Amino acid sequence: LRVGVALTAAGSVLIGLSDPDAMDGPLAQWAFSLEPGSAASWIVQIVLLCVLSSGWSFALTPIMPDMMESTADYVAESRGIDRQAAMEAVATAVSSFASMGLLCGEAIGPALGGFCLERFGFGGSYVMFGSVFFVYLAVLVQFRPLRPAAVGPPGCDADIGRALADKLRLPEAEMLRPG
Repeated sequence: LRVGVALTAAGSVLIGLSDPDAMDGPLAQWAFSLEPGSAASWIVQIVLLCVLSSGWSFALTPIMPDMMESTADYVAESRGIDRQAAMEAVATAVSSFASMGLLCGEAIGPALGGFCLERFGFGGSYVMFGSVFFVYLAVLVQFRPLRPAAVGPPGCDADIGRALADKLRLPEAEMLRPG
Protein backbone atom coordinates (compact mmCIF):
# COMPACT_ATOMS: atom_id res chain seq x y z
CA LEU A 1 0.00 0.00 0.00
CA ARG A 2 2.76 2.43 0.95
CA VAL A 3 4.72 1.73 -2.24
CA GLY A 4 1.58 2.32 -4.29
CA VAL A 5 0.78 5.60 -2.57
CA ALA A 6 4.40 6.75 -2.95
CA LEU A 7 4.46 5.90 -6.67
CA THR A 8 1.08 7.58 -7.20
CA ALA A 9 2.25 10.72 -5.41
CA ALA A 10 5.60 10.92 -7.19
CA GLY A 11 4.11 10.10 -10.59
CA SER A 12 1.43 12.76 -10.20
CA VAL A 13 3.80 15.52 -9.12
CA LEU A 14 6.30 14.69 -11.87
CA ILE A 15 3.58 14.56 -14.55
CA GLY A 16 2.44 17.97 -13.38
CA LEU A 17 5.98 19.32 -13.59
CA SER A 18 6.46 17.81 -17.06
CA ASP A 19 3.48 19.74 -18.44
CA PRO A 20 4.75 22.41 -20.85
CA ASP A 21 2.22 24.92 -19.47
CA ALA A 22 3.76 24.52 -16.00
CA MET A 23 6.76 26.55 -17.21
CA ASP A 24 4.58 29.68 -17.38
CA GLY A 25 2.98 29.52 -13.95
CA PRO A 26 3.98 29.33 -10.29
CA LEU A 27 5.62 25.93 -10.86
CA ALA A 28 8.10 27.34 -13.38
CA GLN A 29 11.15 27.02 -11.13
CA TRP A 30 10.58 23.25 -10.75
CA ALA A 31 9.12 22.42 -14.17
CA PHE A 32 11.02 20.24 -16.63
CA SER A 33 12.26 22.24 -19.58
CA LEU A 34 11.13 19.85 -22.30
CA GLU A 35 10.18 21.05 -25.74
CA PRO A 36 6.41 20.58 -26.13
CA GLY A 37 5.67 17.70 -28.52
CA SER A 38 9.29 16.52 -28.61
CA ALA A 39 10.23 12.85 -28.39
CA ALA A 40 11.76 13.47 -24.96
CA SER A 41 8.54 15.06 -23.73
CA TRP A 42 6.46 12.12 -24.96
CA ILE A 43 8.80 9.54 -23.46
CA VAL A 44 8.95 11.27 -20.07
CA GLN A 45 5.18 11.63 -19.86
CA ILE A 46 4.48 8.04 -20.96
CA VAL A 47 6.96 6.69 -18.41
CA LEU A 48 5.43 8.88 -15.70
CA LEU A 49 1.91 7.73 -16.64
CA CYS A 50 3.13 4.14 -16.26
CA VAL A 51 4.56 4.99 -12.81
CA LEU A 52 1.29 6.69 -11.81
CA SER A 53 -0.86 3.79 -13.09
CA SER A 54 1.32 1.17 -11.41
CA GLY A 55 1.27 3.09 -8.16
CA TRP A 56 -2.51 3.41 -8.26
CA SER A 57 -2.94 -0.33 -8.80
CA PHE A 58 -0.47 -1.11 -5.98
CA ALA A 59 -2.39 1.25 -3.69
CA LEU A 60 -5.91 0.13 -4.62
CA THR A 61 -5.46 -3.65 -4.77
CA PRO A 62 -4.83 -4.31 -1.02
CA ILE A 63 -7.69 -2.09 0.15
CA MET A 64 -10.49 -4.69 -0.05
CA PRO A 65 -8.61 -7.51 1.74
CA ASP A 66 -7.46 -5.07 4.44
CA MET A 67 -10.99 -3.80 5.01
CA MET A 68 -12.35 -7.35 5.08
CA GLU A 69 -9.72 -8.63 7.54
CA SER A 70 -9.94 -5.60 9.81
CA THR A 71 -13.72 -5.75 10.02
CA ALA A 72 -13.79 -9.54 10.49
CA ASP A 73 -11.19 -9.30 13.28
CA TYR A 74 -13.24 -6.68 15.07
CA VAL A 75 -16.53 -8.57 14.66
CA ALA A 76 -14.94 -11.86 15.79
CA GLU A 77 -13.47 -10.20 18.88
CA SER A 78 -16.45 -8.05 19.82
CA ARG A 79 -19.13 -10.69 19.21
CA GLY A 80 -17.23 -13.74 20.38
CA ILE A 81 -17.35 -15.72 17.15
CA ASP A 82 -14.56 -17.42 15.25
CA ARG A 83 -12.72 -15.48 12.56
CA GLN A 84 -14.02 -17.53 9.61
CA ALA A 85 -17.64 -17.02 10.70
CA ALA A 86 -16.96 -13.32 11.12
CA MET A 87 -15.38 -13.16 7.65
CA GLU A 88 -18.48 -14.74 6.14
CA ALA A 89 -20.72 -12.39 8.09
CA VAL A 90 -18.98 -9.20 6.96
CA ALA A 91 -18.13 -10.12 3.36
CA THR A 92 -21.28 -8.77 1.69
CA ALA A 93 -21.47 -5.58 3.74
CA VAL A 94 -17.78 -4.70 3.34
CA SER A 95 -17.83 -5.45 -0.39
CA SER A 96 -20.87 -3.22 -0.81
CA PHE A 97 -19.29 -0.46 1.24
CA ALA A 98 -16.07 -0.58 -0.82
CA SER A 99 -17.97 -0.63 -4.11
CA MET A 100 -20.07 2.33 -3.00
CA GLY A 101 -16.94 4.30 -2.13
CA LEU A 102 -15.34 3.57 -5.50
CA LEU A 103 -18.52 4.51 -7.35
CA CYS A 104 -18.87 7.76 -5.40
CA GLY A 105 -15.26 8.57 -6.30
CA GLU A 106 -15.99 7.89 -9.96
CA ALA A 107 -19.01 10.17 -9.77
CA ILE A 108 -17.35 13.04 -7.89
CA GLY A 109 -13.88 12.75 -9.45
CA PRO A 110 -14.63 14.20 -12.90
CA ALA A 111 -16.40 17.23 -11.44
CA LEU A 112 -13.62 17.87 -8.94
CA GLY A 113 -10.98 17.26 -11.62
CA GLY A 114 -12.69 19.67 -14.00
CA PHE A 115 -12.80 22.33 -11.28
CA CYS A 116 -9.10 21.84 -10.48
CA LEU A 117 -8.13 21.80 -14.15
CA GLU A 118 -9.94 25.09 -14.78
CA ARG A 119 -8.59 26.73 -11.65
CA PHE A 120 -4.99 25.41 -11.50
CA GLY A 121 -4.28 24.08 -14.99
CA PHE A 122 -3.18 20.56 -15.93
CA GLY A 123 0.24 20.70 -14.27
CA GLY A 124 -0.99 22.42 -11.13
CA SER A 125 -3.83 19.91 -10.74
CA TYR A 126 -1.45 16.97 -10.94
CA VAL A 127 1.01 18.57 -8.52
CA MET A 128 -1.84 19.24 -6.10
CA PHE A 129 -3.17 15.67 -6.48
CA GLY A 130 0.32 14.26 -5.86
CA SER A 131 0.82 16.52 -2.85
CA VAL A 132 -2.38 15.20 -1.29
CA PHE A 133 -1.03 11.67 -1.78
CA PHE A 134 2.28 12.64 -0.14
CA VAL A 135 0.32 13.90 2.89
CA TYR A 136 -1.68 10.65 2.91
CA LEU A 137 1.59 8.70 2.72
CA ALA A 138 2.95 10.57 5.76
CA VAL A 139 -0.22 9.77 7.73
CA LEU A 140 -0.07 6.14 6.57
CA VAL A 141 3.56 5.76 7.64
CA GLN A 142 2.88 7.44 11.00
CA PHE A 143 -0.30 5.64 12.04
CA ARG A 144 -0.60 2.33 10.20
CA PRO A 145 1.74 -0.40 11.41
CA LEU A 146 3.40 -2.64 8.84
CA ARG A 147 2.20 -6.20 8.84
CA PRO A 148 3.23 -9.27 6.89
CA ALA A 149 1.76 -9.82 3.44
CA ALA A 150 -0.12 -12.82 4.83
CA VAL A 151 -2.96 -12.41 7.30
CA GLY A 152 -1.82 -10.32 10.24
CA PRO A 153 -2.56 -11.04 13.88
CA PRO A 154 -6.19 -10.67 15.00
CA GLY A 155 -7.05 -7.09 15.83
CA CYS A 156 -4.10 -5.73 13.79
CA ASP A 157 -6.21 -2.99 12.25
CA ALA A 158 -8.93 -3.02 14.89
CA ASP A 159 -9.67 0.69 14.58
CA ILE A 160 -10.45 0.40 10.87
CA GLY A 161 -12.50 -2.71 11.50
CA ARG A 162 -14.36 -1.07 14.37
CA ALA A 163 -15.21 1.94 12.24
CA LEU A 164 -16.51 -0.21 9.40
CA ALA A 165 -18.39 -2.67 11.60
CA ASP A 166 -20.04 0.13 13.54
CA LYS A 167 -21.25 1.74 10.30
CA LEU A 168 -22.37 -1.48 8.63
CA ARG A 169 -25.45 -3.46 9.52
CA LEU A 170 -24.43 -7.08 10.05
CA PRO A 171 -27.48 -9.18 10.91
CA GLU A 172 -25.73 -12.43 9.96
CA ALA A 173 -23.14 -11.87 12.68
CA GLU A 174 -25.86 -11.61 15.32
CA MET A 175 -27.16 -15.07 14.38
CA LEU A 176 -23.65 -16.51 14.60
CA ARG A 177 -22.99 -15.40 18.17
CA PRO A 178 -22.64 -18.41 20.47
CA GLY A 179 -25.43 -19.22 22.97
